[in-house]
Amino acid sequence: MRVRRAAARDLPVVLEIERACFGRDAWPERLFREYLEACPGLFLIAGRAGYAVAYIRRNQGEIESIAVHPHFMRRGIGAALMRFILSSLKRRGIPGAALMVATRNKNAITFYRSFGFRRTRTIPDYYGRNRPAWRMRLDLRAERNQ
Repeated sequence: MRVRRAAARDLPVVLEIERACFGRDAWPERLFREYLEACPGLFLIAGRAGYAVAYIRRNQGEIESIAVHPHFMRRGIGAALMRFILSSLKRRGIPGAALMVATRNKNAITFYRSFGFRRTRTIPDYYGRNRPAWRMRLDLRAERNQ
């Protein structure tokens, strides 16, 4: 599956993936339009299968979302999106990346750990009442990520 930079014409597919993955917690179209404008080089799409959004703030990569449509899970699409983001951040000289993940999302936690992300703290109620998150970080300068 080819990973490329997303464009405005991709938003209907991105929204379809978002709704399939997150249901009532899906982000609105307005937010995706803002990301397209703010970080076009780090808003990626993989066909109709998945998307990823990241941005750079204070010399730190922030992975906002990686989503793979349930029909395309376990095919390496999420890994391809993550590799693209991490290599893009490294090429820009960004020393680290961070993300938030629901503590209940064991599959995502395992996925992020497979790339070397480590939990740095727990944020209570991040996703709503009794829905905590982990803050996870990755040092992009580490030898295993070269």
